[in-house]
Amino acid sequence: MIRTEADAAAKAAQTGEAVEIPDQTTPTTQTFANPDGSLTAKLSNAPVRVRRDGAWRDIDPTLEFRADGSVGPKATLSDVSLSGGGVSALAKVGLSKGSLQLKAPWNLPRPTLDGAKATYADVQPGVDIVVEATTEGVSYNLVVKSREAATNPTLRSIHFPVSASGLSIRANRPGGPAYVDKDGRLAVTAGDGVMWDSSQSAPQQKTATCQRRSNSDPSGPGEC
Repeated sequence: MIRTEADAAAKAAQTGEAVEIPDQTTPTTQTFANPDGSLTAKLSNAPVRVRRDGAWRDIDPTLEFRADGSVGPKATLSDVSLSGGGVSALAKVGLSKGSLQLKAPWNLPRPTLDGAKATYADVQPGVDIVVEATTEGVSYNLVVKSREAATNPTLRSIHFPVSASGLSIRANRPGGPAYVDKDGRLAVTAGDGVMWDSSQSAPQQKTATCQRRSNSDPSGPGEC
């Protein structure tokens, strides 16, 4: 089995073709040993792969139903789990040193999945919750589909409660709240809530994103 630089170099010399060095692969880099003894590195300015079950997989935020009834992406940097309906948390994001849980203000129907998006339709009359899996976390929007739906007094004040395990909130951070681990390292950022008219260009969505600390230890799910 090829794992180290020496293994890859020997194989490259034998076959006359470049051979990947698995021990030097990260979410953003791949390194290859060339037949002439040189090395070639391919770099990405954003994560493109994640390590799962001992192997590297291309990042794929496509959502699917799981055996336990929850919903999750096929392969992302964070361990993301979305509600399959009912009173469960809307979203859970597992990190290397903690986790974050987001609850919806209403009971949730079984979602409709479309790529990386899960739509929880009519949580209130004419109102959907749309959650999207991203490379490093989730984003969510409340979609009010008509002027009539917008007059619902329930929408005057909406709360999506957040609870954290192993993380502490840093509310005075510029650009919105953030969560840090016990060592004070940034783990998750969340932008301030916004609203817009859908006939206009949409601003930044409300997003929960992992803050990756290093590419040097890419092992395990939710490495942040």
